[in-house]
Amino acid sequence: MSAYTSSITTWVRVEPRPRDARMTSSLEARISDPLWLMARQWQFGEFQGEDCGSPVKAELAGYFSHINYLNAGAPYARPAEPYSARTQPLETRVEQESALQSDEPQLKLRADLGRQWLALLGKDLSVRYRELFFKEYPLPLLPTDADEAAQRAYRLLAGRVLDGYALYTRLVPWKGTLWIGTKIPPFDQIQTQDQGAVMAAALRWRTWCATRIRAQAAPAWVPAKQEYEFTAVASGKKGEVLLHAGEHRGERLDWYAFDAAKSKTGPCGKPQAEELFERAVIPAPVRFSGMPSTRWWEFEDARVSFGSVETGPEDLGKLLLMEFALAYGNDFFLIPVSMEVGSLCCLDSFRVTNTFGEVINIPPASSVDGPKGTWRMFVQTPETKKAPDTSRLFFLAPTLGPLLEGKPLEEVRLMRDEMANLGWAIERSVMGASGEMLDRYEAYQEKRRRATGGQMPAPPAYTAALEYQLAGEVPEYWLPLIPQPTGNGARSMELKLGGLTSPWGRLLQPKNAWVLHEEELPRAGAQITRGYQYSRWTDGSTHLWVGRNKTVGRGEGSSGLVFDQVKPKTTP
Repeated sequence: MSAYTSSITTWVRVEPRPRDARMTSSLEARISDPLWLMARQWQFGEFQGEDCGSPVKAELAGYFSHINYLNAGAPYARPAEPYSARTQPLETRVEQESALQSDEPQLKLRADLGRQWLALLGKDLSVRYRELFFKEYPLPLLPTDADEAAQRAYRLLAGRVLDGYALYTRLVPWKGTLWIGTKIPPFDQIQTQDQGAVMAAALRWRTWCATRIRAQAAPAWVPAKQEYEFTAVASGKKGEVLLHAGEHRGERLDWYAFDAAKSKTGPCGKPQAEELFERAVIPAPVRFSGMPSTRWWEFEDARVSFGSVETGPEDLGKLLLMEFALAYGNDFFLIPVSMEVGSLCCLDSFRVTNTFGEVINIPPASSVDGPKGTWRMFVQTPETKKAPDTSRLFFLAPTLGPLLEGKPLEEVRLMRDEMANLGWAIERSVMGASGEMLDRYEAYQEKRRRATGGQMPAPPAYTAALEYQLAGEVPEYWLPLIPQPTGNGARSMELKLGGLTSPWGRLLQPKNAWVLHEEELPRAGAQITRGYQYSRWTDGSTHLWVGRNKTVGRGEGSSGLVFDQVKPKTTP
């Protein structure tokens, strides 16, 4: 018989029984054995880290230089012009061009200018001198071959609005604050007490019109590439920095659109003094969604959970991202440096003080990795070996934010036709005489209907006889791009615009000198558009301009052009 008596212990509830309504002791999370906690840290290798010191102070010193000149077009093709990013976005200055389709504006623009003139005159003056200006500046007659939309608009506007462009041409040669002689014919019929108010309105109206009427197209547009090309110049006492953008297609400009270039003609402009700066700031930890929390009782953001990411051994990208986010995400700190848009920042010294009092001088990444280092973030690529080193410079481009884009005024598609061994420039739409978009296909069909007395041509009746046809028929808005040698070598080719008809739009002008590099017409083709854009700038000013945009096309196509064809003869 056993000497021990067995017993059975039964627990009904296992839970703490607090006798105090306060929860201070529980929230403090006291540790009764700190030595045990340090032992656990030693076991997990936390004492073996070499970067345990966190930065508590950062000291920076350097200088700012500003973009103060702009060279539009091919490098050194024309003198550089002054530019300031404080008053105008870079895209506006590069892309802006005249809203005119040709030397004469369209009906809509004439009416808009006239309507704005009456609005700036004010209610009393516009009512008093309305008939006077209407009589002096009526809308001009449309040509007989104007499209139907323009004729409808003319019947609607004639007698209701005045020709603002005719008035603008009279104000352009006006240099002073007074009209001389009879340059403005209705001025001598304006009452003396109203002449001052009319002249003040004319000054404001002429400035408003200048933003919509410009003398020529954007000089930065290169027809041979169908892209913008320009060079931004920061001319300072410590040297000149040239940032060349050779393939701007009309999208937003940022630091990656520029390459470092070397001047071939000397300084572009008068150097300006750099702005020196010294900063002493407290580094702030970098935070991102899903980052592990550092506080004891803090709930983590459940919208992003890196622990729930499903990955496999072959998904190196996901594994690296998770390792960075979960293990090394708290090793990065943010040091703010305020700088103006359109300026370059160069750091001469960068010192960090950590929690142990150590002062560490951090050199640029380029001096550690060398000129051929793999880290090239926010660094402009040198165009040539002789280009200056810009690895220590950070360029904050004056990039536009959100903008409003109107419907394209013109659209041209560039396409390869392997069957005909040609390229084609297809005018899909142009600006009509009314100022609205005109579909070239609809205009072509309308022209055919007019040629047959308003009736569509009947289907042809074929006979047994045969006839020889030199070439097939192609719509007149399909303009061929004929390959021809450039003279720079046997394999160097370019595409010259040909055809029996002239383009209606502005994108393919001038026809006799419109040449495209062969490499600019890939198998996918290209699409060129031209239209209004509207945006605001940092100073609150509004900017309206007409710009161009180049995007990828829709692939190859066929025009149906066939040469040396024998086909059944049709009855007349």
